[in-house]
Amino acid sequence: MNDIRGEKINNNVSLEIFTLGQFVVRRGSDIISGENKRSYRIWELCKYFITKRDKPTYSETIMEDLWPDRDYSDSKQALRTQIYRLRMLLDRKDTPEEYSCITFSGGAYALNKNTGYWLDAQEFESLYNEAVHTTLKNPNSAIEKYKKAASLYKGDYLPEISYAEWVIPVRNYYNHLYIQLVLDLTALLHDQERNDEIIEVMENAFLIEFFEEEFHFRYLRALIAAGRQRQAQSHYEYTSSVFYREMGIEMSSSMRDLYRNILFQNNSVNRDLHLVQNSLYEVPESDGAFLCTSDVFRYLYNLEVRRNERTGQSVFLGMLTLTWPPSDNEDLITMRNDMHCLEETLLNSLRKGDVVCRWNESQYLILLPEITLENTDLVMRRIKFNFRRFSNNQQVDITTSVKPVQPGGII
Repeated sequence: MNDIRGEKINNNVSLEIFTLGQFVVRRGSDIISGENKRSYRIWELCKYFITKRDKPTYSETIMEDLWPDRDYSDSKQALRTQIYRLRMLLDRKDTPEEYSCITFSGGAYALNKNTGYWLDAQEFESLYNEAVHTTLKNPNSAIEKYKKAASLYKGDYLPEISYAEWVIPVRNYYNHLYIQLVLDLTALLHDQERNDEIIEVMENAFLIEFFEEEFHFRYLRALIAAGRQRQAQSHYEYTSSVFYREMGIEMSSSMRDLYRNILFQNNSVNRDLHLVQNSLYEVPESDGAFLCTSDVFRYLYNLEVRRNERTGQSVFLGMLTLTWPPSDNEDLITMRNDMHCLEETLLNSLRKGDVVCRWNESQYLILLPEITLENTDLVMRRIKFNFRRFSNNQQVDITTSVKPVQPGGII
């Protein structure tokens, strides 16, 4: 490892550089990376050299990556000026040239590995690799290395640089490494039945990577093994609702099987019907329509089909579809916001007994019991009107269709 925490050069304390979750450069107890308008480009250049630390880069490439829209009469001189300012911030006054933070050789610049800096990302990767190589020979030592590495990962690599192309591959690399680290660590802990430690690891991981389903599976499994079934049930129900609301996806079959196991373990014999009734009832989140997953919607739909066969009661199935104008760059954030707006519109425009389900990435289905065909047209017009009133995107188009629920009409 090239970076050594605590190494001194000419009796000067080396730099500590933090990039995971937040960018901070520190010398001893002094933070020197405070950004303002005058130093923004200097620290952007510093982040670039840190990211490209294993590859010397020519000035033309640096300027093109960092400031492609800036028109400099002498771009090389402009870059030399910024590098000089960066050296003034990072180097001590008595630092020899060979230990300067930025080197120049063969027409290319690079971060000087002889500076003696300590970098959290590099320490994180090094600890992970050490743990992997130690796993078979000494699992307990590997566990400690994994835990130490996990403590360094506070979030995305350089999160304040959102869309720079030179950052994204590195950010994804460390994120994937963190996910694999958590999986490797919890697998070792599971082998040793250290369930309380798995729970702690996962609760920290959720703060960073919540939408990784395997994390939740292992967390629930550890809760069950630790005898905390009620907590496991509560966590599954919360997680499944968040996944569905935020991502439009449902839990996998393995997660649902685990949930059924939790419910089975939580079910005790109770001969008091009043208590059973209280346990079945859930306080609704709103006074509007009932929002459910596609599995629950399919069950309710087929229940209405059977009821229709017996009573002839009128029930209608509605479908609402959003379509967006053709675009070379599909804006997933806009699509997600539009679908969320449609969901809120449906929940607030329909009755308490109506049922709403997100069917796919662009469609919602609704069940309308005890209503006439004429009134379904009024309902759809009201939904369209309210959606247009609440939506911030006037380019999206909404189409609707309705048909009666009939025997044989299975979805």
